[in-house]
Amino acid sequence: MKKSMLLLSMLLTATFLQAEVRPVVKLGIDGGTGDSLATVRFTTGEKEEIDAGTGFSIEGGVEFDTDATLTNWKTQLLVGYKGNSIDASNASIDITRVTLTALELYDFGSIRLGAGLTYHISPTLEGDGFLSGIEVELDNAFGGVVQVGYNFTYNFTLGLKATIIDYEDPIFHTDIEASSVGIFGSYRF
Repeated sequence: MKKSMLLLSMLLTATFLQAEVRPVVKLGIDGGTGDSLATVRFTTGEKEEIDAGTGFSIEGGVEFDTDATLTNWKTQLLVGYKGNSIDASNASIDITRVTLTALELYDFGSIRLGAGLTYHISPTLEGDGFLSGIEVELDNAFGGVVQVGYNFTYNFTLGLKATIIDYEDPIFHTDIEASSVGIFGSYRF
């Protein structure tokens, strides 16, 4: 394992030394296609569900040419935060997690296709106020990401993405579908 990590770090270092590294920021909103984690009923009779994959996300990281001779291929390495909440006057419930994402991207002119891996760290469902007794920490999870975007300029891309991922409840050992489909905007500096 240590040799693999050393080899990976040497490969990434060699790639960074040969490539122009650009900072990138990515904002997104995802609708869950997965399991509902909680339902909140309001005094008005309305109810709202919080889904495992739903949320707003913000990510930051770097983008670089995958290979100096292949200028249409790019790699993005991102660290982010994704969360969603339901708020009432006397309570709230949130799902939050930290995300690590590695994407390989290809530019077909103005169209940008991408695919990669994501790792969600500490997915947590937590209540506050009247729901303060709720705290469920799910296991970290690996998943996949596919996306398509339109490059409005060299720096700005707007697109659609799908994340395919399952969380596991460490107490009951049940899988929780946390996949999502959403829109994103990214800016490369």
